[in-house]
Amino acid sequence: MTSRGWYRGHGAGCEGSKMIPVSANGMPAYAQYKPSDSGTGLVPWSIQVIEVRDGAISHIHHFCDARLFERFGVPTALD
Repeated sequence: MTSRGWYRGHGAGCEGSKMIPVSANGMPAYAQYKPSDSGTGLVPWSIQVIEVRDGAISHIHHFCDARLFERFGVPTALD
């Protein structure tokens, strides 16, 4: 499956997500919040670390563990 196929299929549950920029080991990263199942607010979903090689994104690492949000000093929920 292509990335586009995943984002339009199973990943569509993340539509409406918000991201906050963070840094992970000196690399650009984002804390991603997706809409809660109840439809009220946004809940922590993943920390996404962007790997850059030769000036281009070479990989995106997804860490789907809400406990990481406290370690990165970002909110544990968004309104």
